[in-house]
Amino acid sequence: MAEGFYQSLEDLVEIFSDCSVEGEDIQCFDIMKNIVDGKLLIGNMDEELKIRMQKQLRASLEWLRSLGIETKYQQEFMGILKK
Repeated sequence: MAEGFYQSLEDLVEIFSDCSVEGEDIQCFDIMKNIVDGKLLIGNMDEELKIRMQKQLRASLEWLRSLGIETKYQQEFMGILKK
């Protein structure tokens, strides 16, 4: 894991803690943190949940980009939900 990756993930969990996309709470960063922490196995997630979390992640990163904020670990975050 790259140095700063985990801190970036924690920051995103905090930033998006009270946010929603299309009427649904943004949970993708919490779920990714649980995966990284070993509290959740990606293999235990059903495909529908994976797809929803990927969609949330893309929308969240796009929103940040629209504000002029680039997230350094975008590829790594996408990789977590694709395993």
